Amino acid sequence: GSLPQGRRKNWRLWLKPNVIFSTRLKLSLSPFVPESLDGFVDLGEILRLPQFKAWSEEDVKRVVETNEKQRFALCRHPSSGHLQIRANQGHSIQVPELELTPLQDLQDFPETVAHGTLLRHWPAIRQRGLSRMGRTHIHLAPGLPGDGDVLSGMRNSSEVAIILDIPKALADGIPFFRSANGVILSPGNADGLLLPRYFSRALQLRPRRKSERIWLPRGPCSSEGGQKVDPITPG
Repeated sequence: GSLPQGRRKNWRLWLKPNVIFSTRLKLSLSPFVPESLDGFVDLGEILRLPQFKAWSEEDVKRVVETNEKQRFALCRHPSSGHLQIRANQGHSIQVPELELTPLQDLQDFPETVAHGTLLRHWPAIRQRGLSRMGRTHIHLAPGLPGDGDVLSGMRNSSEVAIILDIPKALADGIPFFRSANGVILSPGNADGLLLPRYFSRALQLRPRRKSERIWLPRGPCSSEGGQKVDPITPG
């Protein structure tokens, strides 16, 4: 079909609406978020901003519905009937704590909780652990790519999946939460880290997925390092 008016000159941008919308929205929502405890903002307020002048309500609906990581949510305000939008988690926007479900018991967790990363980052993570990197939480996926309906928490470009030892982390008092779109979140320890002692194994996902473990921790008391089972090198 034809492109919306005002878009024909920018057809290359139209090909990546999720990227454009996500980038603009994460910057535009921040001033509005304190006005709403649940994080929702009237979509009309957003569409009146200059950077969204070429966007319609239907454009936004399509982007939200097709965003594979479900970064945004839409709802109708129960009183005004206005369509509202919020960021579910991530980016530079803080998620209201009331929108996070605490995960306190082992039965609250999926069978696999993993963090995806690139091969070049794995040596440092293996030694020092996962870091919040200036964010509020470390983002974890409720499974591995290709496992059922795992949509959020791990980038498609991830080359290594780090599987967490949830029982050990819970025993040490590490907090975990689930966001509205199913991502598992953790602030880590007091230093904002999930130490290597909480890794049960690591799997290579790319350039081709291997079922064998590429790394195992040294022992129950080890907080660093590990035993390499199947050597890997960036391909």
